Amino acid sequence: MSRVLVKTHCFLGDFICSEPALRAICKKHHNDEISVQSVVGDFLKWYPYTIRIASKPEPADIEYKLICDGNSNLVTKVAELNQLTISDLIPDLNIPIQTSHKEPYYVICAEASTKERHWSEDNWESLVDRLDAPVIQVGKWNKVQIKNADTSMLGKVLLPDELATLIFHAKSFITVDTGLSHFAASIKKPYIVLMDKVPISWRNHCGYTISIH
Repeated sequence: MSRVLVKTHCFLGDFICSEPALRAICKKHHNDEISVQSVVGDFLKWYPYTIRIASKPEPADIEYKLICDGNSNLVTKVAELNQLTISDLIPDLNIPIQTSHKEPYYVICAEASTKERHWSEDNWESLVDRLDAPVIQVGKWNKVQIKNADTSMLGKVLLPDELATLIFHAKSFITVDTGLSHFAASIKKPYIVLMDKVPISWRNHCGYTISIH
């Protein structure tokens, strides 16, 4: 039995996009001891493959690097770097979806890590006013607060299964280019991503994404 170490990118969105590569590693080394060095290990709690989350570097017989640069070809690049064959490009973290008893609602994430990915507050407020159900706003930075939206969850850290349940049962998930957009794809929730001046070719998710420029 070999010891396998997988080093991942620290950002949630890139990590989720590279998950098909992690899956290929787990299948290739199903008889080996696999450790994953990642700060988003909570999102791997329900992963269907046997792995161990490593909080710091450790020795290994075989090492893989899931280093992502945030463009549409990142999955292919990660696969080539690690000599992997990937057949399914849709990320899947196996996060469970709980039953929801909420009345119809929308979920919006209105901010990203960089300014060029943002949409104006006026546009968000105009959009919210046109929707036919209440809006729940999520996001960890708490820099944008949309009028007429429920901001009680804004700035809060939700557990991955809580977040998955909230987004999955929404009438629609609407966001900008942020990690939660890729998270929605990982739970197979079609979503809308609003683009403005995004300086990269964006990673679409084979039918789960509607991009509006």
